[in-house]
Amino acid sequence: MDDQTARRLLREVRRTAAALDTAKAERNTAIVAAMEAGIARAEIAKAATLSTQRLKQIRRECLNDHTASG
Repeated sequence: MDDQTARRLLREVRRTAAALDTAKAERNTAIVAAMEAGIARAEIAKAATLSTQRLKQIRRECLNDHTASG
């Protein structure tokens, strides 16, 4: 593999990794909003294809992030 191909592939890895981080942050915000709105955790978990335990972790992580920034 030549250097140009390697650089192009690494750029694509960085781009998609950044997009994944953004998508996860948006998903987590939506999950917390749904939880705060009173939607059943089982329904949220099913929609997000996550366990209810993971929802609790996400909520805790989001609350910690908001507490740290303000």
